[in-house]
Amino acid sequence: MALIDDVKAVCDRLAPLGWRSLLKAVTGNQLDIAKSTAAQLKTALTMKLTSINRTLPGFRGLQPAGGRGHHRGRSSASLLYHALASARVVRDDGGAMLRGFRPRRRSRP
Repeated sequence: MALIDDVKAVCDRLAPLGWRSLLKAVTGNQLDIAKSTAAQLKTALTMKLTSINRTLPGFRGLQPAGGRGHHRGRSSASLLYHALASARVVRDDGGAMLRGFRPRRRSRP
């Protein structure tokens, strides 16, 4: 199984749980993770995004060079990776808690 198939499975599971609307809001409707095929998702993730709203909670920390849903070999510049990995991305574009993940708890010293 190719990596894009695994990414598609993750996107298929998370899209209806607030992640699709959040990523569309962050990118001015340019990035839609709800695609019917892995090839369509790959195209969507690798296209150049002309608008990224870094004022939405959790996206201020996205690397300034980040301009695609996925940057091959540069996960720190990948919007999708940032959204999934950031502990600050916890609400959708309407302010509701995102579903489909378990919030991380900070370990105590």
